[in-house]
Amino acid sequence: MWDYDTFAEEARGRDDTVGTLLGIYRPYPPFYYEKRIEIMRSKIAANPKDADAYDNMAVAYARLNRPDEALAAIESKKTAIGATPGTTPDWYRFYSNRGSFYLMKWAGSSDKKAALPILDKGISDIENALKIDVNAHFGREKYQLFYMQWLRKWVVTPEKMAKPEFSTLPTTFSTYIQEQNLGDGKTREVALAGLIRLGTAWDNVDIVHALEGALAGRRNASIAALARRRLEAIEREHPKTSMTGQSLVSEFGGRAASITAGTLDKLIPQAEAYVRTRDEWVLQQLKAGKHPDTDPNFWSGLPEPKLDYGPGGFWYRLMRPQSWHPALMMFTALCMVVLGPIGLMKGLRWIFRRWQSRRAAS
Repeated sequence: MWDYDTFAEEARGRDDTVGTLLGIYRPYPPFYYEKRIEIMRSKIAANPKDADAYDNMAVAYARLNRPDEALAAIESKKTAIGATPGTTPDWYRFYSNRGSFYLMKWAGSSDKKAALPILDKGISDIENALKIDVNAHFGREKYQLFYMQWLRKWVVTPEKMAKPEFSTLPTTFSTYIQEQNLGDGKTREVALAGLIRLGTAWDNVDIVHALEGALAGRRNASIAALARRRLEAIEREHPKTSMTGQSLVSEFGGRAASITAGTLDKLIPQAEAYVRTRDEWVLQQLKAGKHPDTDPNFWSGLPEPKLDYGPGGFWYRLMRPQSWHPALMMFTALCMVVLGPIGLMKGLRWIFRRWQSRRAAS
């Protein structure tokens, strides 16, 4: 989904899978979105051609889990952009947002098969959005489309998905995207983390499970262990919510190493405490009559998460060389080539001088 918060959240969390799984990018308190709806209504009343205002109002309704109102709000965006479909960024956001709202509406239906036309509308919208901008949100939208298609297969052919050919396990979303051969492990990680951070998948057991699989496949065992912790937490609170109808925690055996487990035992409570502090701060700002949609200084003074894994990214990246920027890797290699021989010569000279001094003393 796209609104005023999207760019800031993408900029903050582009490569922060750890922060995403810890939940430090979770949506703000409901009052934040209720105020946004009020502000956007006023903006639209003053300027019915303000296309962004419709997107923001619609996404705010979605954040409040009110998909019908979100759909009505996004339909009214045609007042600003016209009724004839186009290929502008405004139309990309229209399709992207509306497709997500259709998915939400379908997910909330009691009869998933009878509501299949709603899901199909969402799939069509996301396909149209990808035709306009195939690489939006670091490829996240491609995976949203795959997720919706996977859901559809479970509704239409549940027997085949539950017992696929040549396998004794059901087709999870994790195995489904691996079969698509779309991008490398890092691409999958960033896209799936984006679905959690920028969409509504914080409590989505199938997507978190797929992220765990992407991390395990890249041998990021400690971060995969964090994803597993999140998976376990979801299943404790929302048992059997997977489209497979099964627990996904038991699919992969084993436990995290004791050092990793100890780190997670510290990190998770720290993250929970930070989110509580953040939300209290946001509510204080809102009660003071402030909102980022009307006050450019709203976020000044926002407490930053001070977590052991390093929100600045240095230690986190140091422990994950595959996430290093190519320029940094080139610079490091150049330093080793240039400074290595110099260090070696200085070391040999020091050894020679020590040998000479000992010889003279004897």
